[in-house]
Amino acid sequence: MAMEPTHGITFDAASLTEAQADGMACVVCSADYMRVDVPSIPVGTSATGSQVFACESHVEPAAEGKSSSWPEGEPATVRQAEAEAREVRDLAVRWAVLAERFRSRDELLARAMDDVARSMTDLATAVADDVPEVLDGATATARARLDASRALLAVRQAEGRS
Repeated sequence: MAMEPTHGITFDAASLTEAQADGMACVVCSADYMRVDVPSIPVGTSATGSQVFACESHVEPAAEGKSSSWPEGEPATVRQAEAEAREVRDLAVRWAVLAERFRSRDELLARAMDDVARSMTDLATAVADDVPEVLDGATATARARLDASRALLAVRQAEGRS
């Protein structure tokens, strides 16, 4: 049975995995919330009545408007930073999902991919907070972990293991 869209997310409750139906994984990308630290929001219920979630990066942004923080409405720079942070969080989720796919074949490579996912989550937070020193450090860490992951993948490909 298809659920009514909540926050722009539509899913078929009957086709959810056990983890998704229990609220432990994203109903859109299957990111495992027990392994990936990514913001998520409730988007409905499963066939068993459990609350289910989607990664925040999949959710349509709220309409522009006034809030107590921005009585005149959010400045465009704030909306842009939030959009960029959502994109980086989405990359973090993709890396985590990729790690899960490799975990049974190559635990070391999966752990390297987990490191990339965590550094991307940290980078997304730094982008949203817009503190130059923190952003520089998070960028450097993400770059280093990406490089390490790529190097390990190149070794595995040379070995014929990937």
